Amino acid sequence: MLERSKVQGLGMTSLRTRRIVGKANEKGLKILESWRR
Repeated sequence: MLERSKVQGLGMTSLRTRRIVGKANEKGLKILESWRR
């Protein structure tokens, strides 16, 4: 039971981190574009 809850928790956190990383990547790309200019 505990293992299942842990796996579910990891799945939720992974989704959250994916969204955060995605947003961070978008910001990073914008910064890189501004630097190239």
